[in-house]
Amino acid sequence: MNVYTEALLTPEPWTRQALCAQVGGDFWFPEPSESTMPARAICARCPVVAECLAYAMENRIMDGFWGNTSPKQRAKLRRTA
Repeated sequence: MNVYTEALLTPEPWTRQALCAQVGGDFWFPEPSESTMPARAICARCPVVAECLAYAMENRIMDGFWGNTSPKQRAKLRRTA
């Protein structure tokens, strides 16, 4: 089972407050040519953005927009941590 399947089957308690779960949308996994602004705008208002980023970092999630960061930004955070 991968981290995405596991997250769907046993969601973390903080995910009930996550704004992304309430709006859905393809902008959480933008193509390289697509803007990340829709995802960033939602994350900027999300009460659990810190928990989301911590989850993505702990689980080494390499794709998608998590905790107001892109995969490239999370890779940079990992290198500097």
